[in-house]
Amino acid sequence: MLARSGGRRETDTLTVFLIPEPDSEGRYRLHFFSHGLRYLPQCAIERINCLEPGEKLWLAHEFQNHYDSKALTLNTEDHYIVGYCPRYLKSEIFELLLRNPSFVEVRVERVNQPPTPFQFRLLCNITTQCYNDFRPFSSHEYQPLSSS
Repeated sequence: MLARSGGRRETDTLTVFLIPEPDSEGRYRLHFFSHGLRYLPQCAIERINCLEPGEKLWLAHEFQNHYDSKALTLNTEDHYIVGYCPRYLKSEIFELLLRNPSFVEVRVERVNQPPTPFQFRLLCNITTQCYNDFRPFSSHEYQPLSSS
């Protein structure tokens, strides 16, 4: 449950997530809940409530974001922003997007209808077609605090 929820509650300062393993075709798959829905306009929330499982979402770099210059928005084909990629995935996904945007695909996994809280409303899955030297969550940022 923690992995699918992003390992978060509103009061948490830690995030728990699974380190993905490549499938038989060398792709990595992760699930995450879209972040930042409480900051979206009502029309975006209404659009989220109409999303269908399997629907494709596009990532866009929000480089002028004053709070996070590497923020990645999740967008629908009809140009609604339906949230943000979680910060714990951002470094990994950003690197893949810089190398080749076609390496990354985001799709709607499930929409939990109201009264589900916003932080659990939109479950997405992301698939990455990886290059040879890519190892997810291997950078310094993701190393264990203790080796034991």
